[in-house]
Amino acid sequence: MQIKKDHLNFAVGPVMMSDEIMKLGADPVPYFRTKDFSALMLENAAYLKKEMDKIGWDAWLEPMSNTVYFKAPSRAVAEKFDLAPDWDDRLGGALAHIVVMQHVTKELLDILLAELSK
Repeated sequence: MQIKKDHLNFAVGPVMMSDEIMKLGADPVPYFRTKDFSALMLENAAYLKKEMDKIGWDAWLEPMSNTVYFKAPSRAVAEKFDLAPDWDDRLGGALAHIVVMQHVTKELLDILLAELSK
């Protein structure tokens, strides 16, 4: 293939792949595509809501959602944990939220909860 120095092509065309790569791509990735991991996310979201209730921190979680909204902590805590900011007048104004994905473990949530408990 000859590359023209004065020609830029930002569109990628068909790419030839080996049989080994094609086989890898054909297998589903269980980390993201199993009921177990979905259940784990929902379980950890419910855990965060329950533990926030225990420490008296206002929090909201819709059934079958992995996003927990809660009263916004201090700016320092929000920055430390890279919390996403929100605002809802119905829920008292300044909020934060966490989308509980597979990498958000109970151990990580416990660290946040300990910080909120101070």
